[in-house]
Amino acid sequence: MTPSDDTLHPRLSRRDFLRSAAGVAALGGLHGASRAQDEAGDEGLPKRKLGPIDYEATIVAIGLGAMGDGRVPEPQVLEVLQAALEAGINYVDCAPIYGETQRFVGPIIEEWRDRIFLVSKCNQKSYDAAWAQVEQTLEDLHTDHLDLLHLHNLGDFNLDHIEAADGTLTAIREMKEQGLVRHIGASGHLRPPHFLKLLEQASDVELIMVPVNVVDRHVYIFDGEVVPAAREAGRAVVAMKVLGGVVGWQYGPGRGRLTTAEQYDLTMRYALGHPAVSTGVVGFSTVQELEQGLSVARNLSPVTEEELSAFDETAKELASQWGFHFGPPE
Repeated sequence: MTPSDDTLHPRLSRRDFLRSAAGVAALGGLHGASRAQDEAGDEGLPKRKLGPIDYEATIVAIGLGAMGDGRVPEPQVLEVLQAALEAGINYVDCAPIYGETQRFVGPIIEEWRDRIFLVSKCNQKSYDAAWAQVEQTLEDLHTDHLDLLHLHNLGDFNLDHIEAADGTLTAIREMKEQGLVRHIGASGHLRPPHFLKLLEQASDVELIMVPVNVVDRHVYIFDGEVVPAAREAGRAVVAMKVLGGVVGWQYGPGRGRLTTAEQYDLTMRYALGHPAVSTGVVGFSTVQELEQGLSVARNLSPVTEEELSAFDETAKELASQWGFHFGPPE
């Protein structure tokens, strides 16, 4: 049974405040989502439905992780985010683990809140810690609700505990009941079998975000097993690590692994054109990178089998060099 006793959880009065604010905003948020889709349509960015979620996301989304480690100046972060939103991107992915990013993008998020699908993450391993983290996220992002909250990084969780009385998923389900979180997701880049287990274990996890690129399909089983399983189960799939991630997790402009002209075009088209993928989250660090990604999205032609075959030898060679660079496979 979900803990909710005042004695056990002294933050309840704050939660009640957030819950009432979320309830008042719910109808307005749904109306805003519909309006955002209409407005973004004028920008020429294709959209896809987020699986079972009643929302059409632009096929390229902005992820704030690449700008959250302090290597990108705050004014540049704000410039890139503002440019992405003005270009029509309507899916924004962030997290409290991205340095101070959530705090200083809060005013922009507040301005655009009814026109975007806002996603954040929770990597805490207990009920109380999860609540504390998400409450801070809501405050930092100047919002009363998240459109989706991820269990992150799923491979680090004990799946036998997440649904316990003091488990993280138990906390997130309570947040959803109170209107602070509308949908539940799971994100991660290691131990893909955890995703296969979660898909069977938790039917209310509606979306997963995992690595999808032209090289890591030869390294991990995300592309070969997890994505098909999610699609068969009727869940949405969001691609991340589209450019292969970065060496040593050193984010910043131009630090993706797959950044040569040929590799960039191929892996972006592969992820954004993947038949099971609703949108691809990309960590644009500059306006120039953003414009490059928008160009691929607006003129998307999915990768052909012939193109994949032609690149396969290179992909396998790179896969051998990279190894399990995102973490253990099981």
